[in-house]
Amino acid sequence: MGTCIQPTAARLPRRLAGLAAAVTGLAPRSAAAQAPVEPAPIEAEPRPSGVHSSYQTWLGFSLFGPIRDPLLLAIDFSGGFYSDMHPAALVVRPALGVKLPHGFSIFAGYSYASFWDDTHTRGEEHVAFQQIAYLAPFTAVDLFGRVRLEERFRPGSDPGYRLRTLVQLNVPLWEKAPLQVVLWDEIFFALNQPADWQPTVLDLDLFFAGFGWVPDRHFRAEIGYMGALAPRPDVTEWNHCLSIGTTVFW
Repeated sequence: MGTCIQPTAARLPRRLAGLAAAVTGLAPRSAAAQAPVEPAPIEAEPRPSGVHSSYQTWLGFSLFGPIRDPLLLAIDFSGGFYSDMHPAALVVRPALGVKLPHGFSIFAGYSYASFWDDTHTRGEEHVAFQQIAYLAPFTAVDLFGRVRLEERFRPGSDPGYRLRTLVQLNVPLWEKAPLQVVLWDEIFFALNQPADWQPTVLDLDLFFAGFGWVPDRHFRAEIGYMGALAPRPDVTEWNHCLSIGTTVFW
C-alpha cells in the first residue's frame, strides 16, 4: 500500500522512491498495501451491525532496481499485526516491469498472502496483477498515480477480480530536504463477487498521512497513520494502523 523524465541528480532520490512506490504500493504500498488489510472472510460468530474499529501495526520492506535498462525488478515484503502482535497478514509480492518514456511504467507480478482473522483462523490468497503507473515531472513535489488489476485466487472459490487506484503526493518540508510529508489514498473496486469474501463495488479504502525520509539515492523510509476502511453489508471494518516502510534501491 507508498508511492507511486529524466530526473536531475539532485532529484534522483525522490524520483527513484516515487517510482518504487508506484510499482510496489509501499506505504505503504506501505505496507498497505497495498497488502490484504481487509478483514479475513472467516468469522467464528456474526458481528453486530455498525462500525467495528481495531488497531494494527504494519511493517514493510522493499527492494527495487533495474535488471537491464529498461527492465525493472521490485520485491515487496510486508506484514500486519493485531494489537496482541499476532499476525494479521504476511505478504510477499515480486514484480517485473518496463520503464517507459514520459514518467510511465508497466509491471506484472504475483503476490502471495497468508492472513488471519481476529480469532487467529488462517486463510491464504494468490494474486496475479498487472499495473500501469505515472510519475508527474514536477520539480517541487512528487505526484504520481497507479492503476492495478488483480486476479485473486482463494482455495475452494472462483477467481475474484479487483481494480486498485492510488494517488500519492510527496511534499518536501523545505527545498532539497530529505524529509517529506506523504499523503496517499488507494481505493479498491471489486469487479465481481465470486463468494462472500469479495463484496460488490467498493471493497476497501486505504489512506495514509505521514512522513518520508530520503537521505540518499539508495534508501527511503516512511512512517505514519494508515486507515483501512472496509464497508460490508452487516458491519464496516475500520482498522487504525501504524505503518512503517523502508525501500532499498540498487
